[in-house]
Amino acid sequence: MGTRPIIGALGAPILAATMLGLTPAAAIAATDTPYHPTVLWATSEEKVGEGAPNGTIAALVDDDTARTDATKTFWTTKWKGGLDPYPHALAVQNPTPGTQVCGLGLTPRPTYDSTLGNDQFPGEYRVFAFDEDPGNPAAEASFDDWKTKVAAGTWDGGTEVAHGSDLQFGNKEQYVTFPATTKRVIALAGLRSLAPGKSDMALSDIKLLPCDAQGNAITSYGSNEGGGGNDAVRPVVPHPDAPEQGSGASDLVLDFVIDQLPYGEPGKPVDFAPGTHTYTATGYYHATTVSARIRAVDGATVTINGATPDADGRVTNLDLTTGLNVITATVSKDGKEATYVVNITKVDTDFRGNVLVPATASANGASEAENAALTDLDPKTTWTSNPLVRASDWSEGVTGIELHLGEARYVHRVNGWGTPTLPAGAQSWHGGNSVAIAVQETDGGEWTTIVTHASLTRDARGLWYWDFNAYHLAKNIRIWMNDETEPQTPQNIATAVTFNDLEVWGLPAGKAPVAPAVDNSMYERYSGFDPGDGKWGVNRAQALALQYGVMMPAWVPSEGYGRGGFDAAERDLTGGAFPMFYDLPMFNTPMMESLGKGAPWALAKAPTGKNSMCNAGEPHNFMNEYMSPYASTLVDIQYGDEGGFNRGESECFKNWFAWSKQNIPGAVVHANSWDDPSWYRDANLSYYVENAKPDLLSWDKYYWGANGGPAPSRVVMDLLNTNTWKKQREYGLKGLTGDGSSPILYGQYLDYNWDANVSASEKSIVPSLGLATGQKWFGLFRMEYNGYDRSSIIDHDGAPTRSFYEFSNIFGNVTYIGNYTKAMNSTFVAYKPGQYAARSETPTLSGYKYGNFATGDEAMAANAAVGLVDMSVTNVGSVNDGLPGDVVVGYFEQLGGLDAAKSAEIFGDSATAPTGFMVVNALTGQTRYPSVLLDPRTDNGSLAETAQDITLTVKKPSAGAHLMLVNPADKTTQEVELGEGETSQVVLHAVGGGDSRFLYWVTVDEPTPTPEPTPEPTPTPA
Repeated sequence: MGTRPIIGALGAPILAATMLGLTPAAAIAATDTPYHPTVLWATSEEKVGEGAPNGTIAALVDDDTARTDATKTFWTTKWKGGLDPYPHALAVQNPTPGTQVCGLGLTPRPTYDSTLGNDQFPGEYRVFAFDEDPGNPAAEASFDDWKTKVAAGTWDGGTEVAHGSDLQFGNKEQYVTFPATTKRVIALAGLRSLAPGKSDMALSDIKLLPCDAQGNAITSYGSNEGGGGNDAVRPVVPHPDAPEQGSGASDLVLDFVIDQLPYGEPGKPVDFAPGTHTYTATGYYHATTVSARIRAVDGATVTINGATPDADGRVTNLDLTTGLNVITATVSKDGKEATYVVNITKVDTDFRGNVLVPATASANGASEAENAALTDLDPKTTWTSNPLVRASDWSEGVTGIELHLGEARYVHRVNGWGTPTLPAGAQSWHGGNSVAIAVQETDGGEWTTIVTHASLTRDARGLWYWDFNAYHLAKNIRIWMNDETEPQTPQNIATAVTFNDLEVWGLPAGKAPVAPAVDNSMYERYSGFDPGDGKWGVNRAQALALQYGVMMPAWVPSEGYGRGGFDAAERDLTGGAFPMFYDLPMFNTPMMESLGKGAPWALAKAPTGKNSMCNAGEPHNFMNEYMSPYASTLVDIQYGDEGGFNRGESECFKNWFAWSKQNIPGAVVHANSWDDPSWYRDANLSYYVENAKPDLLSWDKYYWGANGGPAPSRVVMDLLNTNTWKKQREYGLKGLTGDGSSPILYGQYLDYNWDANVSASEKSIVPSLGLATGQKWFGLFRMEYNGYDRSSIIDHDGAPTRSFYEFSNIFGNVTYIGNYTKAMNSTFVAYKPGQYAARSETPTLSGYKYGNFATGDEAMAANAAVGLVDMSVTNVGSVNDGLPGDVVVGYFEQLGGLDAAKSAEIFGDSATAPTGFMVVNALTGQTRYPSVLLDPRTDNGSLAETAQDITLTVKKPSAGAHLMLVNPADKTTQEVELGEGETSQVVLHAVGGGDSRFLYWVTVDEPTPTPEPTPEPTPTPA
């Protein structure tokens, strides 16, 4: 049993407490466990489309304890015959009059398999207390008026006792707590769904939480597993004077991670390895509590800091304090023992070394207590501006806050926590308002507006990470709601806003910013390159690829948007990403200055941040005064975005591409589509490529989301068999002439930081299959810090997460193999299906230069061309019941016409044009959904858990052939020793799921041996 502190009204005067129905002690003895209330009504129920009791309020109070997720009952709002929109509400009655209630226990409708029940959990809620049943507002003619009022926080006859947006995805019971009340009726109003854009609301169970003697809610759990903040016995985290060491066996543990923190020194990540027993990690200011997850061999006994892990192998509530914190996993089985130790150093800075700057606040129209609430670092105290008042300029009448620092400090960002209120029925996606921020160096001095388009969205669960992209000297800061509509969706503008806390982050007192030393020598290839109509014997598009390698531009915020992006040090940690601007003014000078001279950059939605090209007018110089000094390193221009295909637009693309090639010759030019049927029709693509002459075909399609993605048995087919992938590949390879003699580039956007946080193998499989099928470009959507999308790569302190470094490893691998495939052309893709319990029949890959391995004439010819005779697979990981999983092979030949000197620069000397093949382990693990944001991720898809040994039987294509192995895992390229026989076996050991190896042949003519003269016989002594 656990208790959770109530929100901060317990210190209120007795008069106020009496008005709320609060009493110092319960008049009647209450139960000491959460209990079911009497459900009075709901504003909406599904009484037709679900099998009773599902759909109805009766399902909220039955006993689900022995039921699986798939059989738990649930209430949901009406969907049959049309969805009822938010807000929704339900009312419950305390069956024991006079007893205190301190909260609600809410259990989401479960998410399991393809059922996404958690989506309908309320993403924002208000709770009201009544002396008696207020009646169902849905039965009244004034229902629409009620919706408007309840969204704003009022319900006639009721007292609001809680308002929040802290409920989370997950199937366990979660808690909404409030000051103790004896009011008989409690009503829960859901204002929006947890998953953006949903109209329905659903719960599996609802309970009332009794109060203990101190007025705290009594919950069902003795730890924090039920939804946050429960005071209970928590695992002890020791703080020794010196780091501790692990030791013992190396065959008991498959994986051991701290969910929130990567291993290694800052910027130098270290992966878990069973043979390494001691690790370090760094926790920054907001890392106050972490969880650890271990996966041990079957039958092992495990504890983490003395606590037994849950069914997922996880121990939560490991509290960190400043200094050294030690997390120890102890594992034993059959007389073997091992300890794994993580020494976590917690610091009171963010990742860049900024500190929390003391501040006080004064909000327009706020009381003294509300002003104090804004900077007291207590999320339970709030200030609400209702109605929200916006204006382009600051005034005392606008919804705004001034922060006073007491002295001038160099500041870099403001963190805010809160919730906007949207109109009834409005979609929550991108909903909110634009925010302006200004700074003042001295009292009475001039105010300088530094941000005009900051976001008030709540995609990051109530965190607003307003980054200035540079240091500004400020003694006072103003934050207000301005009247810009970008980047918000106009119909989703907030009507009110609640602030819980504000934090100012900047340099320590007395410190001034110092420009960091930036070494951009690795980016020199991006500066001032002009391919002309072609270079090195290949066309313009391929010459650009040869110069730049596989490019990975990442969408980043433009100047004035108050969203964070990487500096030079963080960029260099990404594995190859560089900035791509997409909103006006299509540039960010502070960011580019931080990246240093010579940094490459790109544009999307050029020239004006819009989708259509014909609406952009005739081609003209769009390089503004900010861009011009950096023109020589603009290397990628995506014109427009995601428009449907038509020949009129194609003509406009043609004109813009031609102008761009003439005036900005070093930039790849392309459009971009989504998975749009008009962009995978043969007639449209052939016309567009041959007429508009892009350098690159690109598209965006994100295969995993927060609530699901391809199952391991379907990954290959769900990716390679999509129409867009197949057709963009086909027409990229057919190229400018349509006959394959002048191929262009093709590639796709990757879900870098948009919605899902899936396992490493699932992250890796898309770019690996992309490379294997001939892609030479990957766009990253997107590299922004907690300001716009659902970030899983950067935490609240701007620190890279485990997810960030998983991507960094993947991008580094892509870059390394891409250094070779950039000079090659895809000739065939072969699929070797594995064995899966979920697969009833062997799938067949078909399409342009597609097929199953060694099946059919085309596949056999592809094998013969690269000396590949056979291939076998052994599962050496821990997934898929030990069965071998899928493998994909991509076949390559050198670009036609490539200069011998350029070829030798890449592949080494060869008497013949190199040929090669790329082997992808397509066995992936699985992620438990929902998996999003910074939530602890539960999966079995690490590279080690999905590893396979892949044995190749090869035959030299010629007598002087030498086989080279490109291994991205250790960044080595080495010759493979082959046997003396006609064929040889090459084993690719422990290739991780989604990972790959590239092999290529070069021919070195062996010199003709000079015959040795026959020696004279030695005379026999007489």
